[in-house]
Formats: sequence, C-alpha cells, structure tokens
Amino acid sequence: MAVSFFWKVTIPFLAYFAVEVTGEQQYGGLGGEITLTPKVSGQPEDILWTYNGNKVVEFDGSQNVEYGRYKGRTILDWGSGALTIKGLTDADSGPYELETVVKGKLQYSHHEVDVIDDVVQPSVTCVVNNTTPENMDRTLLCSADLQPLTQFIWRSPGGSESPGLELFIPGGENQDSENQESVYTCVVKNPVSENCIVHPEGLLHW
Repeated sequence: MAVSFFWKVTIPFLAYFAVEVTGEQQYGGLGGEITLTPKVSGQPEDILWTYNGNKVVEFDGSQNVEYGRYKGRTILDWGSGALTIKGLTDADSGPYELETVVKGKLQYSHHEVDVIDDVVQPSVTCVVNNTTPENMDRTLLCSADLQPLTQFIWRSPGGSESPGLELFIPGGENQDSENQESVYTCVVKNPVSENCIVHPEGLLHW
C-alpha cells in the first residue's frame, strides 16, 4: 500500500514540472543553414540540444559547448534557445530535441529536420498540333529533376498561374502581331529553393 500511495503522489508532481512541445517538420537546403526555434515560455537557464539522443550543443548558463560533427557549425541563442545549424549535410536530417530549464520547470521541444537539394534549372519544350496550320494548338512541357516536394507552376501573360508540368495554349491565342513577344514562365520550387525559365511565345510559331 505504501508503494501505491507514493506513485499516486509523485506522478502529478512530475507532470506539473515537465512541459513537452512538438515542433513542425522543417526543411533545409543542402549546404545551407536552418534555425530551430523552440516554443518555450520564459528565459532559458540551461540549454541542451540533442540529435537522435546525442549531444549537439549545451549551454550551462555561462558558455556553449559543441559536440562531435557540430563543432564550429552552430549558433545558439541564449535568450530563446533557438539553434542554427550551418553547412547542412544529408546526415543532419532527423529528430532534434531541446531540453531546457525555465524558472525551475523542465521544458522540451521536438523538431524534425529534412535536408533536401535545391531545385535545378528547368527546361521547356513545345509540342505543336498542326492539324490546322492557321489555328495551331500548342502544349508547353516543363521538365526538371522530379524530387519529392517539387512543385511546377506556369505563369502566363497577364499574371495568371497554372499548376503542373504542362500548359495548353489553344490555337489562335496570342497569335496576332501585337502579342508575338508574350512570354510564359515555368517556375520550379520546393521548400528551400526556386528556379524558373522564361519561354518567348514567338519561338513557338514553327
């Protein structure tokens, strides 16, 4: 009975002094940097960041100590506990956790990092349906390295946008002499980068 009473008392006590916050998925560009901003309340007194349970950087209230492959690659904000990692590599992808003490209360913040490549310069090709030469339909095809999270957007004259790799241009559209210099832009982007190519419509009249 004594053991049972002890657990009934201490479990609520520990839960009151420990706060856990789960951060969102964050993306960093290969070779770039990323900042993990924890959601903690108050001024951190002691700070410890870990990756997969291994120490990354630690602040004891007076100085930083970096560990392992993170030496010389981190910036730690003592005021907020935010961690910046520079020179990102594939090996930096994974779970990070902050453990900090604020006014005697232990707080945790969890973050998931995914390091990805920048998008490459896209290219554009044109497919022409010349069954009716005076009124040809055309399809612009935008191509680039297809990686997870890659998005394709077409921007047409006038500012309208269309998602996807292909843009269909009906025959007769913008074929008068006043619009020979109209351009279509293919934009390729992911969470860490963006690239584009501009295609003059005048080149499509083959």
